[in-house]
Amino acid sequence: MATATESLELGAVQAFLRRWRLIARLTAGLGHDGYRRMLAEAEQRAESGELPDGVVPIDEVRLKLAARIAAGHR
Repeated sequence: MATATESLELGAVQAFLRRWRLIARLTAGLGHDGYRRMLAEAEQRAESGELPDGVVPIDEVRLKLAARIAAGHR
C-alpha cells in the first residue's frame, strides 16, 4: 500500500484484492476448517506428486486426443 500511495500505481493493490476475494469466497464456501483442510491437502499433494482420485494426467489426455485425431474422430 505504501508503494502504491507513493507511485500512484494500483496494479499491485488490485492483484492483492483479487487474491483476497478468491480466498474470501473459498473460506465462505468451505468454512474456516474446510479451507484449512483444502490447503493442507494441496500441500500434501504438491509434496507427494499424488493426483486426486479420478484425475487423468495431462500426458495421458494428450495421447488420447492425438489417437482420436489420428483416427479421424472429433
